[in-house]
Amino acid sequence: MANRSLQIVGIIGVIAAAVAVCLIVPGPGPRPKKLDLKPPQPAKTPVTTGAMGHGPPLPFKLKNGKASLGSPSAKVKVTVFIPATEGCGNQSAAFLYDIAKANPTRIDLTVLDFHADVGQKTQSATHTSCAGMMINGKQQLTVTDASGGQRKLNFHSNLGDTYTESDVYLVLDQAFRQAYGTTCKRASRETTSVSRRPGVGATDQRAKSGAKAG
Repeated sequence: MANRSLQIVGIIGVIAAAVAVCLIVPGPGPRPKKLDLKPPQPAKTPVTTGAMGHGPPLPFKLKNGKASLGSPSAKVKVTVFIPATEGCGNQSAAFLYDIAKANPTRIDLTVLDFHADVGQKTQSATHTSCAGMMINGKQQLTVTDASGGQRKLNFHSNLGDTYTESDVYLVLDQAFRQAYGTTCKRASRETTSVSRRPGVGATDQRAKSGAKAG
C-alpha cells in the first residue's frame, strides 16, 4: 500500500514538472508582445517658420537670390539682406514687404540672399556683410528726435536685434518727408512679435514725433 502511494506521488510530481516546463518555455504558437515600458514622448510641434525654423516664411519668392518689390522709380530705396537657406532674416524681409505693399509707388524694395552671387556682389560693393538692411544706401544713421537728442542707429543684423519696427519707421518717415513731403504709411499687418531688448530702439512716441535722420 505504501509503495502504491509513493507511485501516485511520483506520477503527480512528474505531471506538475511537465506543466511548469510548458508555462516557462513558449510553444510554437505566436509569442505575446513585449510591453513598451518607455515613458510617453511629447508630441512634436509642426514647424511653420522659415527653412530652418527661424522666422516666418517669406511672403514672396526669390529668383536667383533676388526679389524686387514696389516701384523701381521710387525715390526711397530699401535693400534687405537675408540668408535665404536659414530663414533667420525672414522677419525683417516680411516687415519691409508689408511696408512696401502699403507704399507701392514710393518704395523701391530689394531683398537679396547674401549667399547668392547677386547678394555677395552687392555687399562687396556696399561694404556690408551678413544680414541687415540699407535705407537709401545707408546702414548706419544718426537720429535726432524732437527734443534734440541724437542716437546712432545700426541696421546691421535682423529686426529685433539692434533695432525695432519703430526705428525703421523713424528713418523711413524722414526719407519720405525729404522725397515726398509726407510720412510713410504704416503696414496693415506688422510683425508685433519682435521682442525689445532693454535700452534698444526708439519708442513709439519717438517714431511719431518729428524726428530727423541723417
